[in-house]
Amino acid sequence: MPSFILSTDDVNSYGFRVLTQGIDLPASGKIVMLWNHVRANGTDKNQILPIGHWVNLRKEGGKLMADPEFDMEDSFAAEIARKVEAGHIFEASAGLKPRKWDAASMVSGQTLPTLAASKIREASICDVASNDNALALYDEQDRLVDLNDKTALVSLTAGDTSTSPTIHNMEELKIIGGQLGLTGNITLTDVQSKINALIALNAENADLKAKLKKIEDDQKAAQAEQIKTLVDAAVNDNRITQASRPVYIKLFEADFESTKAVLEALPKTVKLSEYAGGSKQGQNDFTWNGKTFSQLRKENPAALQNLKDNDFATFNLLYKAEYSKDYKTESRD
Repeated sequence: MPSFILSTDDVNSYGFRVLTQGIDLPASGKIVMLWNHVRANGTDKNQILPIGHWVNLRKEGGKLMADPEFDMEDSFAAEIARKVEAGHIFEASAGLKPRKWDAASMVSGQTLPTLAASKIREASICDVASNDNALALYDEQDRLVDLNDKTALVSLTAGDTSTSPTIHNMEELKIIGGQLGLTGNITLTDVQSKINALIALNAENADLKAKLKKIEDDQKAAQAEQIKTLVDAAVNDNRITQASRPVYIKLFEADFESTKAVLEALPKTVKLSEYAGGSKQGQNDFTWNGKTFSQLRKENPAALQNLKDNDFATFNLLYKAEYSKDYKTESRD
């Protein structure tokens, strides 16, 4: 099984670098192995559990190296191991918890302070790493930080994880201020105020997103109830069959207004029980509202036509009672 590079001293695509020598390794010499930094949270029975662990953690030439040990009794982990062995998967990423940021040790091409001291929490096998120096960072609450969120990243790298930003000279101040969108004569107070404002804005956005999601969920629930009511009514009216119910529900979900219009336009199938007067006194003595087929044809042809269109069974009984045979569609009255 090949060894993996978990981290390097190089400047990464996010604009900062991690000092390999400053990474605190466990005394046991091993850490847990995840898949793409996905951690089990105990709420999903199909969640991805750790797929193994790393051994032989070592620092070589500015690189953090380790060897993988897969849990071969886990079918998912075993399949990842097979792909690693075959050379189809070959990237890994360290999950670090920052301890100290240093803006004084920046090198060419670096735009954010250096992570001078950190503690490794886990390392993940990655199918496609986010960059050539892949890594993940955790905040003080052990939450994974979105490094593509510039606000969160600048806030995280502005200073030590437990103190306010430490700026050593005006050049560093300009670099950090530029990352925050500040221009002109920047002061440390400007930087701190901007970071605080961005943190507050993030919290406000999270609150608004939660409220918006609740509104959307409530709207979906209300529409689902309305769809159920409309489909129930259509089934009860014999405009659609019970078997076609799922089809109309899917149509509603795709285009509510159009499906509603189509459903409302479907004709209602009228049952014999909804007509008053259908009665049978003998095998060949069937009347409707006391009228025979001939009487209806003469006195109320509209009612006879209505029976034919909406309750053919009753229409046929009337016809058969008078002519001793079933009505054929080609027959002429």
